[in-house]
Amino acid sequence: MFRNFFSALHESLTPVSWGVLGAWVLLIVLGVLSFTPAASNELRASSPYLWLMLSVIGLGFLATTIRLARRDDLGYLSALVFILVLTSLAAVTIALLQLGHEKHIRRAFELAAMIMVGFGWFVTFKVSSKTQRKQHTLNVLTQSRLSTAYMENVKALDKVAPFPSQIPEFLADCIKNLTFDESDTPKKRNYEAALATRYLLNYFEYLSAGMRQGDLDARLIYETVGGIMASLYDRTKGYRAKINSDQPEAFEHLEYVTKNFRRWRADKNAPRVLKD
Repeated sequence: MFRNFFSALHESLTPVSWGVLGAWVLLIVLGVLSFTPAASNELRASSPYLWLMLSVIGLGFLATTIRLARRDDLGYLSALVFILVLTSLAAVTIALLQLGHEKHIRRAFELAAMIMVGFGWFVTFKVSSKTQRKQHTLNVLTQSRLSTAYMENVKALDKVAPFPSQIPEFLADCIKNLTFDESDTPKKRNYEAALATRYLLNYFEYLSAGMRQGDLDARLIYETVGGIMASLYDRTKGYRAKINSDQPEAFEHLEYVTKNFRRWRADKNAPRVLKD
């Protein structure tokens, strides 16, 4: 659990956030040292301001929390915000006590409570959105598995290129050549297989685009049809190259998602997040 937390945090930190993290840790060390007998008078005198800076510098993690929120790592996000709020609250309390402004401590606690309430609403909203996205993804996947057109296209492709054989690249040209004798079974079969290949690639391209836009749950699709997507992508290498010669951007979403799925399969502990 801790490994996954730090892995997610590491991937979400920007170069600026790394600098902020270093300053944050340094201020904590200096603040603690200011209480030791060996601390210099200058360090003790600046101690309240060190603690105040520590509470303010937590804002530097804003970019990190936003990245975690976009990735739907709500558990990690909650832990990070909880740590930041408690640390900042403790730092403000220590600073106010040292400055002799005890009467303002209550306001600090009220502000922390408001922040936690607002964050609680945000997490509730994200959880609800995540649940709806998963349900929508399940509906899309279920419809495909029950779709007669989907199954017919799979069968039409298997007649020419049974799994797991490579799908011939000449099928990319079959759609352009519409003239053939209906009695010419091989040509008709190739034409139907070409249509089936285009149908399946376009379907998974649609799924991939939905995942990249955040409308479909990438982790759920990876666990259900991720293997089928990767297999089709590999089997259509020649076919896609033929299409890409005329349409360079064709199947770009499928390529992007497939690379991420392979990365996830290679590293079981990698965060299930689409990235370049």
